[in-house]
Amino acid sequence: MTLSIDTRTGIPSSRRSQRGISQLVLTLAILALANAWALQYIFAKMMGDRDVPIFGSLLIVHLVMASAFYVLLFCRRQFFTISLWRVRFFLLAACLGNIISLGAELLAARYIPAGLLTLIVAMTPLFTFAFTMLLRTEAVSRRRIAGLILGVIAAAIILMPEAASDASGILWIVVAFLAPASFAGMAVFMWSSWPKGLHAQQVAFGNATASLVLLLPLAILEGGDFGALSLGEPAGFALVGFALTLMAEYWLFAHITRRGGAIFASCADFGAIAFGLLWAFLLLSEIPTFAMVAAGMPATGSMLAMNQSRDR
Repeated sequence: MTLSIDTRTGIPSSRRSQRGISQLVLTLAILALANAWALQYIFAKMMGDRDVPIFGSLLIVHLVMASAFYVLLFCRRQFFTISLWRVRFFLLAACLGNIISLGAELLAARYIPAGLLTLIVAMTPLFTFAFTMLLRTEAVSRRRIAGLILGVIAAAIILMPEAASDASGILWIVVAFLAPASFAGMAVFMWSSWPKGLHAQQVAFGNATASLVLLLPLAILEGGDFGALSLGEPAGFALVGFALTLMAEYWLFAHITRRGGAIFASCADFGAIAFGLLWAFLLLSEIPTFAMVAAGMPATGSMLAMNQSRDR
């Protein structure tokens, strides 16, 4: 068997081919994650408009997700042992990435437009970058810094005018910012403290189960007739859509973070800007302004610039 060597790089062609395929898979995964996040913000807005109980709805969603991941692991015989460290990992990740982040997202969705919510939550990479630099958990290249700048431009094009034109809603804008800040904390924590021996589906199951445990007392305290939702009603449709996108997020985000790092995974939020504006128009009839369309261009450039994975 002959092993061909690339004379320019000195890397075997087979290895370069495998790396290229791996990079393509990650790129497709991050596009899928960006679309899932965009749809999630739309469904969150639909739920907010109908005053669906926040913690009650999240409880239902995580019950479905935990059950689905349980069946998946059961069929593949991939259950894992529980240790004190793993329990702590899942509880902290669930608190940051689901309880605080999703709770703030659903609460703010009641008071601000879906397009603005999308752009605020798209600031996740900014917080991820800041936490990464502060904790020194991941290398930051010039390419990623350039991508970050493009992402800031994309979000600022629409965020600043919206915030300035609605001073009374600044409180809910601040609440909305809790979502990307908390989620970024979870992303950095997952990247730096990933449990050894576990793959993405197992971590997704652990996070969903931990979220379920944390949400149960909160849902009881909140009250609300969340169990009476009908799937045929708009609120029920929005809840199902939110659950499906959240389940896709769990698996995709865990997979991308494991293979490419926290910054690489969180930059999908910049891509979610373009997807979010599109779905807001198609599902909510929100007409995008010129500034919204313009924001999609640097957002796309940001995602391409940040597309720099790193295997662990």
